[in-house]
This record gives sequence, structure tokens and C-alpha cells, in this order.
Amino acid sequence: HRNDVPAGKTPTYARFVCTVRPQKADPNRVRLTVGGNLINYPGNTSSPTADILTIKVLFNDTISTPGAKMVFADVKNFYLATPMDEPEYMRIRIEDIPQEIIDEYNLREFEHNGWVYLRIQKGMYGLPQAGILANKLLEKRLAPHGYYQCRHTPGLWRHISRPIKFGLVVDDFAIQYVGKEHALHLLSILQRDYEAVSIDWDAGLFCGVTVKWDYEKGTCTISMPGYIAEVLIKFGHPLPKRPQHSPHRHNPPQYGRKVQAPEPLDFTAALNKIENDRIRQIVGSLLWPGRAVDSTLLVPLSNLATQQGKGTELTARDMIQLLDYCA
Repeated sequence: HRNDVPAGKTPTYARFVCTVRPQKADPNRVRLTVGGNLINYPGNTSSPTADILTIKVLFNDTISTPGAKMVFADVKNFYLATPMDEPEYMRIRIEDIPQEIIDEYNLREFEHNGWVYLRIQKGMYGLPQAGILANKLLEKRLAPHGYYQCRHTPGLWRHISRPIKFGLVVDDFAIQYVGKEHALHLLSILQRDYEAVSIDWDAGLFCGVTVKWDYEKGTCTISMPGYIAEVLIKFGHPLPKRPQHSPHRHNPPQYGRKVQAPEPLDFTAALNKIENDRIRQIVGSLLWPGRAVDSTLLVPLSNLATQQGKGTELTARDMIQLLDYCA
């Protein structure tokens, strides 16, 4: 009940999140998450997670190490049911709760001004401390078996004696091993301590990035098939009449001059809020493929990001050129 919420604790809101995760058994996902921005957690909430660059270096290390292979694992409910130091509180509109749940748990008895108040005693998605609590629990479970986190590389784990290492991104494990028995050793621990572990021995999809391995030739090809096409459709960008081979505007050199003139100032008309928001959304959509598979996108994206709040017609033309390049 609302009166059970202690003083000093502000009940946060509940949020329903719908996503599509192709690597899951059921790709259509619906989650109830916690509005973490209203949680006042006094402790450290920073959780060490591997950067995409760390994962790519791990991929390269795999094809460079004799006998090494890669397996991907996805731990179900990795952030859920983690013990918490103290409870948090959340409220949800009773109209958002199915009637069968209301009847099963007699929730009308706890309704207060159209809200039902909940006490969160274990980890949930959205809690600011969920990541660090899950990480500490994983460390506690793996340490007795010889696994440890690298001090200077967040999200990278090794073993004191076994030829195995893995990168951890949220709940996705990219595991490099030399000898399948070592991978099975780690996976057996995860399967014992967690609800379910999805294992991909082909290591074909990680964090939305498609990976193709050729261990004999020592190659690893990463791509995001279909992603750019979806971005172009989403923002209504047509295919260019002529191929665009440069992702950003070129300032041609002035041949014959000892001193090059600086790029002229931009006096084109300012964009309105809707146009600036569109540029911001496109930059956000292209940043992940830029960091993950195509670094040629990063320079124009960085340039556009500095202008996305105060863009001009020239900024819009630069964005069109980048989308033409992606197409």
C-alpha cells in the first residue's frame, strides 16, 4: 500500500518496453522496466562492460591465436532476481494490469488513487544499480572456479590457468577458447547458476552484428545485413541516382597557392526544430553501425553531431550526402 513506502523513498514509474531481438528464441520481446531516473541510489552504479572495440579486438585475437575458436552465449534474466542491499519502490496504473492478475492477487485491495505500489526486492531492468549488482554476483560465482575480470580492460574476463577469455556486453558473452572442454567448463557454471543459457557454437550473431568465421584462412567478417536499408526506409531517404563514394563534404585544395584558404563560413538558413530532431535521430541510428562495422561513418557523424542542435541547410545537405553514401 502507499502508506508502506518509507519516508525518503520516492516511488518511481513502470515502463513497458517492446523490442525485436532476432537472436532470442522468441524474437518479439515485451519488458516491464523500472524508471531508473527517479531512483536515488547512494552507491556506485558503474558496471564494467566491454566496449565494441574490445569485442572486435577479441575477434581478431581469436583468428590470430592457433587453435582458438569463438562461442557466443546469452544468459536469460541476467539482471533479474539479483539480491539488493535495500528495496526500491515503484507504482503502476491499475488500468495497465490485466484483469486476471488483479483478480489473482486481489490488487483492488491495494489500489490508491488508481495506482498499485510495488516493493522491488531483487534486481529488475531499469534499476541504476542492476548492472553493478549483476556483475558482482557473476564475479562471486565465477571467482571460485578461477575466473577474474581484467583490471585495465572493462568487460574482459580471463582464467588463471585455462586458455579461455570472454567479453561481456550486458548479458551477452563472447567466449574465446582453445579446446572445447574449456568452453564447456565456463558454460556449465553459467547453466548451473542462471535460469537459461542460449549457446551459439557457430558464433554467428553478437549484439546485432553478424559474424562469419573462417578459422582455416584466419578471417572474421562482420556485417549488419539489412540495417542500413531499414534506416533509409525509416527516414524516407530514396536511393541516389548516382553512387556517392564519399561520406562527407570535400573541401578541394587550391592548387598553385602556397597558403590554403580556410573553409568559408556557413551562412545558410537555420533548420527548424523538426529538421534538427530528424538529424539527431539519423545520427543516433547510424552511430552503432559506424562503431561496429563501418568506421568511415564516424567522421561525418561526429561533424553532424556537433551541429544537430543548431543545424543549417548546409548541415541538411551533409546529411543527405551521408545517407547517399550509406545507400
